[in-house]
Amino acid sequence: MSTATSIYAYDGDNLIEETNSSCGVVARYAQGQNIDEPLAMLRSGATSYYHADGLGSVTSLSSAAGSVANTYTYDSFGKLTNSTGSLVNAFRYTARESDSALFRWGFSG
Repeated sequence: MSTATSIYAYDGDNLIEETNSSCGVVARYAQGQNIDEPLAMLRSGATSYYHADGLGSVTSLSSAAGSVANTYTYDSFGKLTNSTGSLVNAFRYTARESDSALFRWGFSG
């Protein structure tokens, strides 16, 4: 099993940057004025844009050219039921970060 250390920087409650254990930038995030409102992600030199439903859950990511790169579908309780694409994405249900090691979503409040 491979393990990697990620370090996260926040502006208040919003994730704005992810770095590795060598302090190399892995991803940067542009957030809206409200909490849990990701707008864009810069990862591996490519910018992706977030699209959300009325609940604020991320439903897709699009490329700078406007093509859909990833899609996400959830059940009523936030379980991911279908996804397409291969982009790494920290935000999903209600635009919160997933903690896959603990199988939970981080919620503010």
